[in-house]
This record gives sequence, C-alpha cells and structure tokens, in this order.
Amino acid sequence: MGLSPTAPQVLTGYGVFESYLFKIGRRVSPICFYCRATADTSVHTLLFCPAWAEQRGEILHVIGVDRTYEAVVRAIMLSGNVWTVFMTFCESVMRKKEEDERARERGVIRAPEDALVPQADTSDSEE
Repeated sequence: MGLSPTAPQVLTGYGVFESYLFKIGRRVSPICFYCRATADTSVHTLLFCPAWAEQRGEILHVIGVDRTYEAVVRAIMLSGNVWTVFMTFCESVMRKKEEDERARERGVIRAPEDALVPQADTSDSEE
C-alpha cells in the first residue's frame, strides 16, 4: 500500500483546510469555504462537508455504520481496499481544494453562490 501525497494532509489536518490556514495566520476565519457551516478541518472535509458528499460515498459504504474519524483510520489500517478508496478520496478532494486555493490567491474564485451561509457583501457600491 503506497502513500498518497494527499493522504497525510487528511490524516494530520495539515493542508488546505481553513482551520489550519487560520491557525497559521493565512485566514481570518476557520469557516469552511465550501459550505460555510462549520470550521473546515480534515475531519469536516472527510466526513461532513456537503461539497464532498459524492467523493465520500464509497468511503462511507466500505467503513459501514460507524462513521467516525476513528472508524475510517481503523478501516484504512486493516484493509488495502479501504486504503485505496481513502487515497482516491484524498487525491480527488485535496487536488480540488488546492486548485481552488491557488485560484483564490489569484483572486479569481469566491465562495460558492449556494453556500449554506452567505458571505457578507463587502462591496462599497450602493444599489
């Protein structure tokens, strides 16, 4: 079982997660860029953020009823198949998060329009 370069980010929480970027001073808030519902941590990304529901489906299918971070870690340690599913999730989701992060740094992407909690309007124009 090889190690995906993105899997350690999800396992440790050190990566393109708003809570981590907030902790190191690169964000003003730990709130999730995609759903705006809670702090964006690796656990939030892996198990809860609605933005990644489709990618997460197979992981939840293979780990069964206990849908906790601990259950995922236990399952990936015990099964090569689950590890492969987990790595596929990590590569897909983290690649997208990293692409979006670069686009945000260039100023070409904003939070999704259908975010659960709308962003405040920061424009100076009056309508």
